[in-house]
Amino acid sequence: MEQLPEHEERTYLDAILALAIIVRKINHDFLGVAAGHANVSHQDVVKLYGQLEEWRKKLPSYLLWDAKRDFSLTAESGTGKLAQAHQLQQAILLFLEHNCCMQIERCASERGITNPISLEAVMLNHLIEYQTLAMTNDITKAVKWLQSQKVCQNTPQGTVAYPLIDLSPDILRDICAGTAYWLCDRGKKLINFNKASVSSASYGEVSLTQGAEDFAANAALLKDAVATAKSHNDTPCLVEKLDGQLSSLNEAIKSANNGR
Repeated sequence: MEQLPEHEERTYLDAILALAIIVRKINHDFLGVAAGHANVSHQDVVKLYGQLEEWRKKLPSYLLWDAKRDFSLTAESGTGKLAQAHQLQQAILLFLEHNCCMQIERCASERGITNPISLEAVMLNHLIEYQTLAMTNDITKAVKWLQSQKVCQNTPQGTVAYPLIDLSPDILRDICAGTAYWLCDRGKKLINFNKASVSSASYGEVSLTQGAEDFAANAALLKDAVATAKSHNDTPCLVEKLDGQLSSLNEAIKSANNGR
C-alpha cells in the first residue's frame, strides 16, 4: 500500500490524499471479491478500520474534528475566518472518513460477506454496523455546526448571508443526502426487526418504533442540510427524493404504532 512521507506534518491536502489511498485499498479489496480473485475476511476489514484510525491519529490538531466539543461555546482557539476555515476543513475530513465507512458497509453488503453464515461473519456484521453508526452520529453533530455557519457577502441589495454548506464542495451535500437515505432504510429495517423478534405484548410500554423515530429525526436533520445547498441545480431533486424516503419511514412508524 502506498505511504506518504512521515517526516513532515500533514497538511489538509496531504490528509485528503492519504484518505484517497485508503479508499483505493477498500475498492481493491472488495473488487477482488467481485472478480473472484480474493476473499475478504474479518481481519481484512479490521485492518481497513485500523488504517482509518491510524490516518486520524496522524492528523495535526487543527485538522482533527473533536466530536465532544460544544460548538455553541465557540471553543475553537482563535477567531474569525481562519478558525472558521479550519473548522470547515475538519468537517470535510470527517465527512470523507465517514464516506469510507459507508463504502465499506455498502461493499460488504453487496458482496454478501456479512451474511450470518458463521461466527466470524456475525462478528464482521456487528463491527461494520457499529463503525458506520458511530460515524453517522458524529456526522449529525457536525451538521448542526454547519447549519449554524454563514458566510456574509456585500451586495448592491445589502449584506447577504449564505449557508456554509451551500458554498462548500458538493461532497458535503452528497454525503448528507446519502446518509439521510441510509438512515431511512435502516429505520425501516429496525421496525421490521422489532416486529419479527419481539411481540408487542412483551414490549409493555416500550415503543416498537422508538429507535426508528430517532433515525427519522436525524435523517430529517441531514435532509434540511441538503436543502441549504440552493446554488446546486440538482438540490431540489435530491430533496424531493429524500422527502419520499422520509415519508415512507414515517408511514412505517405510524403503521407500527397503530398495529400495537
